[in-house]
Amino acid sequence: MMKKYIVFIFILFNSLNSFSVGNSLDGPTTVDPGDYYYRLSLDGWSAQTTVIWKITNGHFNNVNGKTEIRQTIAAGGATVVWNDTTEKGIITISINGPVLLRTEVNINSVKNMYITDFRYDGNKPINDIISIPPDQTGVLVCTVPDMEYPISKHKINEFKWSTPKSWGGKIFNSSGTIRINYTANSGNNEIITVTPLGFGGVVGNTKTITIKRQIPLPTDGRITNTIIESRKFYTYDDIYVENVTIKDGAIVTMLGHESVRIMPNFRAELGSRLLISIGNQIVIPPKTFMNGSNSTRNQIVFDETFGKMEQSTFSSVKGSTVITYFVPNNTLSAYIQIYNTMGVLVMQIPIATIGKNNITIDTYKLTNGIYIYSLIADGYLIDTKK
Repeated sequence: MMKKYIVFIFILFNSLNSFSVGNSLDGPTTVDPGDYYYRLSLDGWSAQTTVIWKITNGHFNNVNGKTEIRQTIAAGGATVVWNDTTEKGIITISINGPVLLRTEVNINSVKNMYITDFRYDGNKPINDIISIPPDQTGVLVCTVPDMEYPISKHKINEFKWSTPKSWGGKIFNSSGTIRINYTANSGNNEIITVTPLGFGGVVGNTKTITIKRQIPLPTDGRITNTIIESRKFYTYDDIYVENVTIKDGAIVTMLGHESVRIMPNFRAELGSRLLISIGNQIVIPPKTFMNGSNSTRNQIVFDETFGKMEQSTFSSVKGSTVITYFVPNNTLSAYIQIYNTMGVLVMQIPIATIGKNNITIDTYKLTNGIYIYSLIADGYLIDTKK
């Protein structure tokens, strides 16, 4: 009885050995989502032997097909539809239980793709921010290019969009270009999102764009407690400036349609540029503010309705310097302020006479260093020099 068992095991072992020679499952191991054909080759088995195919992260024959099929070896192979996933696809082949062949497949997924070229009105947003001026209505055209899978080059041209709530707040599928109607001053700090839709409607990575709506300018412009380091343009009916520093390299325009009022603790560093206009009248022209050189000082031409100062000169009296100024006839009050380079007011000298005159500054009261002096008339900054 024992000898019969030994013969039976020996026959089965020989059959498995013959199967292992020349067995294969031929097909791509890196794929895009979609249809691929895998060919099965098994040696040592009858062509009518039934094999069991199983698949993970895919389907047989169509996108909604089965994940397990049975067919004879004679069928030769099967069509596989891979899902759009970042997980590996796996095919196994078995006969009567034991797995004879196993294949792992890498799948390129829309989940590994990113939108890198978002445009609005043809422009690329800086830091994913769209800036829209105040009081403006219009149509915002948002565009992203079609994407494609790397192997099949199959296009991804459908996207899921969402728009700001104050602009309608819609969520919808569309192509890579949409048009959004927007109204004045709405949408600030809201977002636009766009997400690619891959094979089978799988959702990819979302691109988020933030709306920054510039705040409407009030008619009364208060510019206070700030340091200006870049190009700035201020336009109001009335401008009020206090405790402001304009840094070297900054270019600042202050256009007051009715008035510009410069209060104490205002400082513009050497190398800054300031243009102050009241209506159409330029009070301080560009490129000359805070520059005490004769070459630029002579570019300023003052009408008698405006005050001015000349560059300070050394006095014949030791420890003093002379500042020559002109104060218009209609001035009610005027004084000269002196600041150190840190912007601290160190001296304020009242001016008692109108017209052209000069004052002598006792410099022995000051520590060694560079000082900025300004002419203030009726609360307005008229001129500043070093």
